[in-house]
Amino acid sequence: MRIIRLTELVLLGALSSGCATIIHGTTQEIPITSEPPGATVATTGDVRATTPGKLELKRKTGHVLTFSKEGYKSDTVKLESVLSGAVAGNILVGGLIGWGVDAATGADSRLVPESVHVVLKPHDPVAVLLIGPPGAEVRLNEQTYTLDSTGTLLINLRPASYPVTVSKRGFEGWNDTIVVEAEKPLRRVVSLTPANEPAAPATSEGSSAGAQPTAEDPRDLDKRLQTLKDLREKNLITEEQYQAATRDLLKKLTQ
Repeated sequence: MRIIRLTELVLLGALSSGCATIIHGTTQEIPITSEPPGATVATTGDVRATTPGKLELKRKTGHVLTFSKEGYKSDTVKLESVLSGAVAGNILVGGLIGWGVDAATGADSRLVPESVHVVLKPHDPVAVLLIGPPGAEVRLNEQTYTLDSTGTLLINLRPASYPVTVSKRGFEGWNDTIVVEAEKPLRRVVSLTPANEPAAPATSEGSSAGAQPTAEDPRDLDKRLQTLKDLREKNLITEEQYQAATRDLLKKLTQ
């Protein structure tokens, strides 16, 4: 009789631990991939991974996965926690005790979808306006451009960080990195100084340090002012940016 009771206790202990808990545990492995690869995936539980990879997530609750990568729009995927097919068998074998254990730990659930693949969409291009000495050469995004007769260059770039080099014969070269953000048009003013003077820094607010080697031609300034007006009318620059650039040009006219 003691042997039978001991056996019963062992069986009862096994059943009370939960069938699903023993079989597949309280967490689930979710494979994650993306196009392009290398996206960062964050969850509501602050679990992070990089695609391609895997996430170990608790079965008991749902999760929201956020995919992000520089230059691309973020995307989210919801994982739902649903009852697993093992629930019915668990009740039959382990009774309410076994099922209760699994319900408390989440082992009676599974996450769907069981794998996630996301195709990320690139950000829309953003207008970038560079203002500097007419004829200056600009090296940007592995391309070479030239500032026009009004001293402006307008191009569209996708959000990212770009190294920029501006050069002109007889002037010190200028190097910097511009950061293009999504849905934020960027305006950058570059001032070059003669080679025998300290190089002047660029400013994003329209003011520029350092002197030009010769006075600006008023006709060129008129063209640049008209270009700025056109850009403002097309909403490629803000009113504040237009006013700052206008003040900068008028200062040059009085030098």
